[in-house]
Amino acid sequence: MAEVLESAARLFTALNEAHIRYCHWKSNEHLREGLAGLTDLDVLFDLEQQEAVAQILDREGFLKVYSQYGSRYPGVEDWLTCDQGTGRLLHIHLHYRMITGHKGIKEYHFPWDQKALESRVLDPQFGVYVLDPNLEIIVLLTRIGLKATALKCLKARMGRFSLSGSDRAEIAWLMQRCDPQAVRALLAESFGAHAGRMEALIFSENRNDKWFLQLNACVKKVFRGNRRFSGAGCVLRRAYYAFILRFRLFFNKYVSPRFLTRKNLGAGKGVLIAFLGQDGAGKSTVTAEVNKWLRWKLDVRKYYMGSGDHYQSWQKKLRRMIGKGGFGRAINNVLTVSDLSRLGRHCVRLTSAAREYAEKGGIAIFDRYPQTQFQGLNDGPKILERSEGKKLPGFLRS
Repeated sequence: MAEVLESAARLFTALNEAHIRYCHWKSNEHLREGLAGLTDLDVLFDLEQQEAVAQILDREGFLKVYSQYGSRYPGVEDWLTCDQGTGRLLHIHLHYRMITGHKGIKEYHFPWDQKALESRVLDPQFGVYVLDPNLEIIVLLTRIGLKATALKCLKARMGRFSLSGSDRAEIAWLMQRCDPQAVRALLAESFGAHAGRMEALIFSENRNDKWFLQLNACVKKVFRGNRRFSGAGCVLRRAYYAFILRFRLFFNKYVSPRFLTRKNLGAGKGVLIAFLGQDGAGKSTVTAEVNKWLRWKLDVRKYYMGSGDHYQSWQKKLRRMIGKGGFGRAINNVLTVSDLSRLGRHCVRLTSAAREYAEKGGIAIFDRYPQTQFQGLNDGPKILERSEGKKLPGFLRS
């Protein structure tokens, strides 16, 4: 069973001692996993305490990061820290507004911000304030209905819809903890004339295609006035983001590096990290592990700056084919000089691209980095060694 990170325990202790109004408002079934750094922590805060919250997060070693294009929403921030004991990244998905909807736009704003903070309950096991389960079951079912895509609705009409296993498990978990009378009272406040219909949907045991379509119709009708955009605006934005989010990885690789695909450190705050060492020291292995560790949440790219197996050029391939004997030796020497020149230009281009990428807020990791500051760490084309005449062709030696 995952253990609660020390950094998470310290943060919520500090929030409680400072009397900060907050609650973990989504997926409390997985609160332990969030506190263990295995998934996000979705925490709602009081907007009036925004400055105090930022000060506590900063004091506890959290860094504010910025969401990628297509995941930026009003009243929502992202804060990360590295737990010192485990090295895991702890992600606080900070909300000052309860928003939901389709990926890329989150077009709905729930009216329960203050109600959630007023009715929050303290989890006795972890000492963290969480959303009242009576309100959470309403929030969960409403989110499922509002996030329904046209494809899901079409499948439901064709009799092919099935609720995901995670949704079924979370509903069952909450049903064991909520009070039907308390749920009914909350529905009367928020759903008005549709309260009875929503109550029947919440406590229904037959969550089939018809149930899903009725849920979708009910919540859309009730929350029509809680959309952040007009109906036409929602349709256009959904179409736009459906295209952008699907193809931004392609754009990022082949068109422009401006489409960062994960959270970043902010414009002008990116970093360049280089790993140096003797051959066989494990530079590539360490680079791969660091990249894997950070890419869980942050935008990271690897840049190979050496001349080994990860670097291929037409000169290098041709040299292998020709060999070193006879007349091929002279051709091989010429190809070597040409390859060194090409590699130098290649490294300059990579360095320039990495600096531009870091300027946008990304983290650039160099596997090797040609340098002369540390003697003996010949991570690139071994220019120093060759320039001293040890391996240069005879006709090029000084």
